[in-house]
Amino acid sequence: MNITKDQYKWNFIYSLFFVGLIVFATYLIIKKFNGLPTTIVPFDFFLITLATFRVVRLFVYDKITLFIREPLSTFQSGPFKTIYELLTCPWCFGVWGAFSLVFFYYYFYQFFWWIILALAISGFATFIQLTVNMIGWRAEGLKLEAQVKGSPEKTSGSCGVN
Repeated sequence: MNITKDQYKWNFIYSLFFVGLIVFATYLIIKKFNGLPTTIVPFDFFLITLATFRVVRLFVYDKITLFIREPLSTFQSGPFKTIYELLTCPWCFGVWGAFSLVFFYYYFYQFFWWIILALAISGFATFIQLTVNMIGWRAEGLKLEAQVKGSPEKTSGSCGVN
């Protein structure tokens, strides 16, 4: 069987699994609330959004979860290749992560709200750090550009020392 066709098969199986999880989670939510909740407090929506951002960065980019991703990177096809692709794609993992957080928010609200809050605070701090890094990289790039052009007055520090 062609590797591409085999991988399509596993991607399809995982898609069906995800749809099954959505159906099962929806069933649990309907059973708990006698229907689907149709509202969310705007502040909680903001928290879930930031928490999703943090969970995506945690699983897709952070070194602390490399032990999960790295062993899966050796697979060329099959179910573990699909898991690896899900764990390295921020868009794919974002859907799974957001769905999971929303489910836990509604189903285990009393317990999980605090976890979402902690993830949201961490996500906001990560966003601030990324923004500061971006500003620093931009400033460093402008400084190097000015040095190449030979403009020493543009490269001096705030005290006038290069």
